[in-house]
Amino acid sequence: MLKKSLSIIMCLAMLFVFGTSSALAENKSTETMLNMDSIEIEVDYESAQINDDGTTTYDVSNAKDVALSYGIDDAKSVKVTIFNENQNELNFMPQAASYNSIYIDNVIKSGEGCGTEEITRNTAINRKNKKIDKEITLIGTVSNEYSLNVEAGTNVEVASISSAVGFNVSKTWSMSDNTIVSLEPNESVTVYAYPLYNFYQFDVMKNPLWGSAKNVGSGSAYKCKGFCTVIQ
Repeated sequence: MLKKSLSIIMCLAMLFVFGTSSALAENKSTETMLNMDSIEIEVDYESAQINDDGTTTYDVSNAKDVALSYGIDDAKSVKVTIFNENQNELNFMPQAASYNSIYIDNVIKSGEGCGTEEITRNTAINRKNKKIDKEITLIGTVSNEYSLNVEAGTNVEVASISSAVGFNVSKTWSMSDNTIVSLEPNESVTVYAYPLYNFYQFDVMKNPLWGSAKNVGSGSAYKCKGFCTVIQ
């Protein structure tokens, strides 16, 4: 009878340890919703060229490095075109944190860069016997993005992220850009367009019913503000 009782106690102890370990493991697990690859750029803001459509084009100081990151070793130029800042601003009002709620805090702008996913491309050919300037139109679909790295079971509403960073992090829309290229006789060029992002980082917090707020993860938001164009 004693042996049987000891066996039952040991089994219960093992179940308790197993359950506790599983709970701890669950609390430590994380969820990643998006991994955004990007290429660091050095925009020459003194080279601003205001275009007729209201956009502004800038030279890129590390143009060669950017082109090589895309696998293009014979690029003629690399530029960025920034669109109207108000086109996807929502002017969100910050949301107050309620008890036992998940909210976003400590938002900082962490930089800018070019996305690695090609949006569109277009090619121009000079079939004349003289040098010409030709306009190439780029039209593509772009989007704002976000990523999260939070404790398992943490439900973060997209609206709360948008509210904290000040723009719609899940918006998708169409953008177009006109690029002027100079072509020698029989020369052809291809213009590649990639998204240009501002990067933001933030903390994911939980406001408990009792006690102080707890950090339950972090995240990033990516605001598309234009095109990175590579001319080959």
